[in-house]
Parts: sequence; C-alpha cells; structure tokens
Amino acid sequence: MSKILWTNSILPEEQNPSTLTYDVYPNMQNLEGFAGIPLTDKDITIAEPRAFRSMSRAALLLSATCQSVESHIASYLGKDPFSVGMYAAVENGPIHVPTTKEMTNLPEGEFASTYKKLRNPKMYLKQLPNLAPAQTGIFLKIQGPLNVYTHSTHAGLQALEQAEFDLIHNNVQAALVCTAFSFEDPLINARIRRDEPQRTISEGAAAILLTNNGDRTNWSDLVRSDSNTYYGISDEIVNLTKKMKGN
Repeated sequence: MSKILWTNSILPEEQNPSTLTYDVYPNMQNLEGFAGIPLTDKDITIAEPRAFRSMSRAALLLSATCQSVESHIASYLGKDPFSVGMYAAVENGPIHVPTTKEMTNLPEGEFASTYKKLRNPKMYLKQLPNLAPAQTGIFLKIQGPLNVYTHSTHAGLQALEQAEFDLIHNNVQAALVCTAFSFEDPLINARIRRDEPQRTISEGAAAILLTNNGDRTNWSDLVRSDSNTYYGISDEIVNLTKKMKGN
C-alpha cells in the first residue's frame, strides 16, 4: 500500500450523544443521537485568524487537523511547491439557518429586498466545498492539485484512490488526504439520521499524508468499520486514521 507518513484527527474524546434542535424546519425540530466535538468555532485554532469569518466550522476543523503536517511536507515543497496535492472529502457548506428562518413566509414582494439585507456575501464562501481545503492549502503553502469529493458516503474512498493514482503516476510526490464533518447543516444531519437510524452521528476531522511505494492499496477494506459511531462524509478517512493509530 502507499506509505503513510503522518496522520492526525480531531474527534470527540467521549461519545455523549445529545439532541440537535432546530426551529426553522418544522419536521426536524429534534434530531437525537449526535456527538459534537466540544469546541466552539472560536476555540478552533487556525494559522490565519483573519480568515475566520470566511470559513465554515468544517473548514476550521479541516485546517486545525492539517496544521501539524507542515513539517512533514516542508522538504517536498522546498524542492517543488507543486509536488504536494490535496484530496478532500467535504460536504457542501450550509445555507445560513437564521437567514432561512427570517425568509420563511415572507410576502413575495419583500423577498428580494429582505434577502439582500440578510445575506452577507461571506456566507457564500462557507457554502463552497472546495474553499475549505483551498484555505487549508493556502495556510500550508501547497500549490499542487486540489481535488474535492462530495459524495455523501464514498467521498473518502474516492479521495484516497485518486491520491494513490496521482502518486503512482508521479503527478505528485506527496498526497494530503483530508476530511471534516460538522453539524452546521440541519438538512444534511436529517439525511444522515434517516440513512443511519441506529448509530451515533459524530463530528470529526482527519488527515493522512501519503507517498508512493509502488503498490496499489485495497482502500475499501481499510476504510470499512463496524463501529457504532458514524462520522458522516468523513467516516471512511476517520476509520483509516483510527486503524493506523491502533484504536
């Protein structure tokens, strides 16, 4: 398999499921069995605090998880700034829930003016899935390819397979495979609870640095898990990092 040089993750230390409550969507006011990372957004340390307002919670978790890879990629970037690629599994960012609530049941003639008043342009930056890893790449000074996968259940596997393909074909010399999942979007949370009615749903972020050793990897077996905890779009990569750490 590809050589794993480094791994890191941010996960809840203990699984203490709670209930997520939303008052904007009447049919999903309470979603049970969700375990969050016990950090507020402001508690998450990123390399450039000025970018904070443009980053979703998932983007913040992704950046914090990847920060300690910097020393491991320095030699590659020193030789060629394009030699490190990023391969990320992230969901589309959330629609701003308070704005959604304010827009509910507005008269048709007031929709445009109210939306313009409520809609901060920076909200759009939090919705684009590519901007979460792109911001992390800027912090790390990575200028190689950026690949983003948004499939709700197989994005992690897709990221790993593309990373290994690029390594074997010498498109990159090192591949940073990363992911983050947060509870920002009620609709995504409701979808996951529908698809996973029994397991605890957990926030999580994980990253792996790969280099080429000439072999192909059966990632499907390595990312599979029978755990009672499910990490949304990040589940496959989180499972892999946990196995690498022996958990």
